[in-house]
Amino acid sequence: MVTLTSPSPVASASPTRRLAALALALCLLTPLTHAATLDLDQLASDELRVFNTVEVEGFVFSNDGRDGDGLGVWPSGDARAVDRQGAGILVHRAHTLTSIEHRDDAPFELMSMEVSDGQASGRSIELEFIYTDVEGAQWVEVAHLNPGARATTLFFSSGLVRRVSWRVVTPDHGWCQIDNVQVRVADAH
Repeated sequence: MVTLTSPSPVASASPTRRLAALALALCLLTPLTHAATLDLDQLASDELRVFNTVEVEGFVFSNDGRDGDGLGVWPSGDARAVDRQGAGILVHRAHTLTSIEHRDDAPFELMSMEVSDGQASGRSIELEFIYTDVEGAQWVEVAHLNPGARATTLFFSSGLVRRVSWRVVTPDHGWCQIDNVQVRVADAH
């Protein structure tokens, strides 16, 4: 049995203090998150660069291509680049799977990304996105890019995931580019 000898400080507090106490309790119980646009411009180069894995601001982009060159970056200023002044990641191996995940395996939410065909020509492409949630369950969504648009911003409602992967389904060449990837990450306490 608990006996209170004085009134609870929260119960006797003014409505303003009770609201402040509630707000503090919610902050302590809710994981803090921050949104970020991954700066792919740091990958810019004067020549075509190829790789299979690259880390940008704590996120790892990888490609399952066997030759070690499934991803790349068009040279700065190249007319084929989705971002002519900076850089975007080019997926240039047909039908390979490209993924994004946090380097520390932290859950994140994919909010949006700009996508174009491999030469930013406005060609219509269809992509398949495969989400892996924090429990390991997977689901698939298909996105169609607007023909004629240099790049299309895709918005996602993935919830917290461990990985998002994608591949070009059509056309057969299977190339695409991404830029301005927005994520929301749970901050460590």
